[in-house]
Parts: sequence; C-alpha cells; structure tokens
Amino acid sequence: MRSAYALFLPFDDISFIAFLGLYLMFGYGASLLCNLIGFVYPAYVSIKAIESSSKDDDTTWLTYWVVYGLFSVAEFFSDTFLYWFPFYYAGKCIFLLWCMAPVSWNGSQFLYHSFIRPWFLKHHQAVDSVLSDLSGHALNAASAASREVFQALANSLTPGVEVSKEAMK
Repeated sequence: MRSAYALFLPFDDISFIAFLGLYLMFGYGASLLCNLIGFVYPAYVSIKAIESSSKDDDTTWLTYWVVYGLFSVAEFFSDTFLYWFPFYYAGKCIFLLWCMAPVSWNGSQFLYHSFIRPWFLKHHQAVDSVLSDLSGHALNAASAASREVFQALANSLTPGVEVSKEAMK
C-alpha cells in the first residue's frame, strides 16, 4: 500500500526519510530545510491551539516556542563553529523533531521542566528588575530624542523660536 507521500513523491516513506536525512547532511540549503521543519509545523499547530478551547495545547506549544527561542539564540552565537560539523543540520533537525514530538516526554517539555523553569524561578525577580530599569532608560532616551527632533523641526520652521517642554508632552 502506498503512503500519503506517494501522491506527491515517486518513492515510499523510508526512501523519503533516507533522502531527507542525506540532504540534511550534505545538501545545499540544509539550514533552510531544517529551519522550515522546526518552524512550519509548530507554527501551524500553534495557530490551531490558539483557536481551540483547550489550554493544554496552548501550554504545550508555548513551551516549544520558549525552547526554540533559547535554542535559536544559543545557535546564533555558536553557529560559526557548529556548521562545520558534517551532521550538524541532521542533528539539529532530530533535536527539533524531538522537541515537537506529540508525546509527554518530548524535548521541549523535558528541557523546560529540567532546566529552563528552575532557572527562571530562581532568577525571574532579578530579570524583571533589570527589564524595568532598561524600559525606564529606554523611555527617557526616547523622550529626550523626540524633544530634540521637535526642537529641530521647530527651529527649521521658525528659526530662533524655542519650543517649551510643556508643548512637547
């Protein structure tokens, strides 16, 4: 009996998986293919989870995206070294498939509950404090920059006229 892939591809499931594996190891664009595998299906089921009434699937896919995001940041800094390994993209693809596997012991659940959640619970107050300080500094910088822009605009339209700080609020 032919599989669902037989509608689109002239070979069976095992041949397709073998081709995909070899392509991820040696093919041009393996990075793109691996990123599509790690993004397209999870994005699709995340949208379905948002539209469903159940909260369990929302939590499952939010957990995946937290792990995916942290993995992407770590990969950004280590990719220069890792892409030299011949089986890197195949390993990355297997890792992402493990993270999205529809089982309770999948990679995203394991990594979140074993490492990410304990770190978050230990450090979230310090991170919140830093983020609050940064947001305050960003707001002050944006306010100062907008005042300078308004002053420059006012000077270009009417030279010599000073715009009051009250008028810029």
